[in-house]
Amino acid sequence: MRLANPVTYFNPVGDPLPPQVIRAFVDLGDAQRDVPERMMLRVHVAMGDGSPLWTPVEYVGDLTHRMTHMLGWSRYPCDWDGYPYVLEKVSSALRGLRHKYGFERDYRENLKAKAAYLGVPVELHTQRVRKALLEYADAHAQLPVYNRAQWLARQAAVNLGLERFDVAERYLSGLEKMLKTPGSWCEAATEYRLAPNGQPMLYEP
Repeated sequence: MRLANPVTYFNPVGDPLPPQVIRAFVDLGDAQRDVPERMMLRVHVAMGDGSPLWTPVEYVGDLTHRMTHMLGWSRYPCDWDGYPYVLEKVSSALRGLRHKYGFERDYRENLKAKAAYLGVPVELHTQRVRKALLEYADAHAQLPVYNRAQWLARQAAVNLGLERFDVAERYLSGLEKMLKTPGSWCEAATEYRLAPNGQPMLYEP
């Protein structure tokens, strides 16, 4: 039995989502594939290959898409909540960010090495990369999110773009806790709150 709205509703395994919630979630997944995805490709071009940030900006930026875009394919959202894909991408990003050598140290050293390889001043190469990253952060910041899992994913991407790597790691660690089991992930990924008019509400921490 659904609770009276507005309430936060944690979706148990096997309980279908309302169509307006599915639509909002799928639209979020589609929106990530628009401007944020294009900005990720610009970051790749600006950095060049070999940067330790190459994979995290792609994987973390993809999270809001993976956890939402397939939800409309089944009555049972736990079949399509992106669990294995989100788990893989969160785990991969955290391995890099937690590397004992120091992610930021490695990143800064790579900027210098890439600038030398390109034959340009390190300040110029750094400026180009930073501009692309800020555009990436801004594009992700515009995405509407409807639960804490989506918010954590979005904020992780935003903070990668702002080069706040320790903050991005904290947000990803929050997702990591939700991903302990497929069931715990389903509850987190399909959480929603409805406004009195029956439409899903944006998430605010």
